[in-house]
Amino acid sequence: MGKINENTNKEEIIKVDIHKENQSVIYSPQINLDFPARISSQLFNYGQYRWRMSVRPFRLLMMVTQTLAMEKNPCLSLFPEYTYPLNKVFEYMGISSNGKRYDLLSKDTKELMSTVVEVKETSKRGKFRWIGKTLISLCEIDSETSTLRIKINEDSRDYLVGMKRWSEIQPKIYLKLTTEYQNWFYAYFKKEMYLAENTTKPIRMIVPIDVLKEMLYLTDSKTYNQSKNANEKFFNKVIGIEKPKDWKYNSTDENLNTPWDYYKERNKQTGTLYSITTLTDINVCAYPIKEKNTYTKICFIINYKKSYLSKNRKKIEL
Repeated sequence: MGKINENTNKEEIIKVDIHKENQSVIYSPQINLDFPARISSQLFNYGQYRWRMSVRPFRLLMMVTQTLAMEKNPCLSLFPEYTYPLNKVFEYMGISSNGKRYDLLSKDTKELMSTVVEVKETSKRGKFRWIGKTLISLCEIDSETSTLRIKINEDSRDYLVGMKRWSEIQPKIYLKLTTEYQNWFYAYFKKEMYLAENTTKPIRMIVPIDVLKEMLYLTDSKTYNQSKNANEKFFNKVIGIEKPKDWKYNSTDENLNTPWDYYKERNKQTGTLYSITTLTDINVCAYPIKEKNTYTKICFIINYKKSYLSKNRKKIEL
């Protein structure tokens, strides 16, 4: 294995060390907080896929996808394996100083291995079922060598390897996000920004509320479906928006509708969209769309921040 340079800074960890074992290529990869991780945009196809993951397991997955994105060899091993130094894994996950970091990592790797990407299949009779695939087939914590070994599930490699379109996110940005919804929605929005990456002009993305709840496993939630003011609670706690005073929906021209305010707790702005806007490379706001007397869809308005556009992406705005 490669030798760890103790003077290595946070943005580059260890140089690639490759050897073959049982026809699998095992790496001690380099991790760079500026180099983007990639996850297939297919995972966010409306009404077709769903998955959820806690904050630290999501970071572990992004660590692996970043390694895959950095791989220059076009012919990856059939079953890619990666071996990471534990001290750098702890640093990446933000638990280096936590006395229970080994227990936390054990818990997080179990969730990572058990997380399922579910695909909806519809029969000729109109009935549907969900078929699940795990993304990772093995996580091994070796205290003797102080390493973490991760192996990708071959059945799910299309979600992580050889993607035609992807959601691209930089570790130095998504590591700032602190909730499950922030991570999910940020990756979701970045997928939509794929075709708008060269401009700061906003795009509008309209999503049915019931589809969004299904993708987030909230269809059966009594809080967000059956309780009093269920939609309002969903807007507040999941999306992070609240209705401004005197706001009225304009059904004749969507462009005349203004976004709702960011959700506030104790007179302080907080929530999913506020955090994404303040911590990442995109601005995002939203408002619900009403049909008859019921909110049925959400319109998200998203644009890249000018300060985050790379030099080769900046273009003159008309």
